[in-house]
Amino acid sequence: MSQFTLKDIPASELDEVIRDFESEGATTQTIRQDDGRFTVVATFPEPRPAMARATAAAPAAEVRRPMDHEAFLSGYRQVFGNATQPQVDGLDFLLSRMERDPELEDLREWAYILATVKWETAHTFQPIDERAPRGMDPDLFFEGRYGPQTRVGQRLGNARPGDGARYHGRGYVQLTGRHNYTAFGIADRPEAALEPERAYEILVRGMLRGRFGRRLNDFIPPRGVADYEGARRSVNGTDHAGDIAKIALRFETLLRAAAPG
Repeated sequence: MSQFTLKDIPASELDEVIRDFESEGATTQTIRQDDGRFTVVATFPEPRPAMARATAAAPAAEVRRPMDHEAFLSGYRQVFGNATQPQVDGLDFLLSRMERDPELEDLREWAYILATVKWETAHTFQPIDERAPRGMDPDLFFEGRYGPQTRVGQRLGNARPGDGARYHGRGYVQLTGRHNYTAFGIADRPEAALEPERAYEILVRGMLRGRFGRRLNDFIPPRGVADYEGARRSVNGTDHAGDIAKIALRFETLLRAAAPG
């Protein structure tokens, strides 16, 4: 048998944590902590791979390069289901790129970035174009949504006819608007936001430096608790903040299991 212990679980998440463990075949024991949170001990009949959840209150983990990609991908399949080859290729690229990134020293940053990419790219892990509703002309749709005649378009710096369509969302994080494309040096070639290397730079530098809102380390400090739900403000306000936070918790577990040492 093997055991997996998860601490500092809020009461609001307790039932979901227990369901997650029991769906993997575990029996669980719940212990109420003095602070009103809970510890869950899950017992498996045989050794199991990394589980899908982790506590954001875990201490920061300094990245030790390189990661075990095979272990990570195996864990990904255990947690999220089968992965297509494009998904595998996308994850492998992102891990390789983060391993070389001197600005990323905390696995929790990796976890939240991967969760953001998963959500923003419709789970493909490839840079994508924002899509118009089915049956609508994309140029007309984006011009109506982001054109210079709209408040949104004006806020995004779209000043010329056609800017709404030209600067629609692209990339890992849906870069949108003339101001943002200009800030990343691709206003003259907006399709560059779909190139993986450029898309990575936009994603990570934008989140770390507060280009899309708040800075990521406002919510994932080097010493302290990671606020994965609040971290959504480094990308897009509070849009689906809870959904992405849950994904980040799972990625944190997978990354810790795949880190050497």
